[in-house]
Amino acid sequence: MVETLAAILAPVIVTVVGGLVSWGIAEGTRYLRAKTRNEVLGAALAQVGNITQSVVSDLEETMKKGMAARTQDGKLTMAEAKALKEAALSRINNQLPAKLEKAARAGVNDLDQYIQGRIEEAVSAKKASVASNFFCRRW
Repeated sequence: MVETLAAILAPVIVTVVGGLVSWGIAEGTRYLRAKTRNEVLGAALAQVGNITQSVVSDLEETMKKGMAARTQDGKLTMAEAKALKEAALSRINNQLPAKLEKAARAGVNDLDQYIQGRIEEAVSAKKASVASNFFCRRW
């Protein structure tokens, strides 16, 4: 009787265990793919941020100082600021390799809007850094 029961249950147990192992492997594979996708996206967006910082610094040194020198108060007009932002966006888009752009676009709905936000962030950080340096030197 026990032998008959074991003979009947053995294939069922093997089938259930095999199914659970297959399911576990599939879930593990799905997890690793998602993790890899997230890491690739994070690296791509970080690289976009690095390019943005570089372009904003370059424009700060080249174009902005020339524009500000031509004004009496040394401040940019809204049109000049917009022109600088458009120049930055254009330079960043030109510097993005196709593979990096594709990876970044996979994670954001509007890459240009994302880059514009990063430009604003970089400009704000530069202004904060300048203000911080000014106060540090004064004290």
